[in-house]
Amino acid sequence: MYSNQMPNDCHNYITIVCEYEEELTNLVDNELTRKPDENYMYNADRNIITRGKKGIVFETTTFWKPDFDWFDHLLTIYPNCWIKNEWSEEGGTAGVWIGCVKNSEISVQSMSWDDLSIEAKYHLFVEGDI
Repeated sequence: MYSNQMPNDCHNYITIVCEYEEELTNLVDNELTRKPDENYMYNADRNIITRGKKGIVFETTTFWKPDFDWFDHLLTIYPNCWIKNEWSEEGGTAGVWIGCVKNSEISVQSMSWDDLSIEAKYHLFVEGDI
């Protein structure tokens, strides 16, 4: 579908934990790290906030909404991981998506709500600061 509107940025704050250190390292190396010879990487704006042996927290930006298909893909390849994405898009929608594998099936819980748009935040918190 084509839209003549500029896409709203969706800000994603993602936590991934895994009991198996090697599986998490493989996920980070294969999905989150740009290789020296790679010209293009999906979601290349990733900003790693913290990394431990069994967990990582990072931020990334997508258009319109989170990339739920990518999360499903990650759980298919890295089934021992637990993923949480807290997100908000500039138009005012926000939510949380949590996924893991239970009994060999991908299990997802998600919720979204109307939040403050970027314009509302500007109007309420920047315009006319005291």
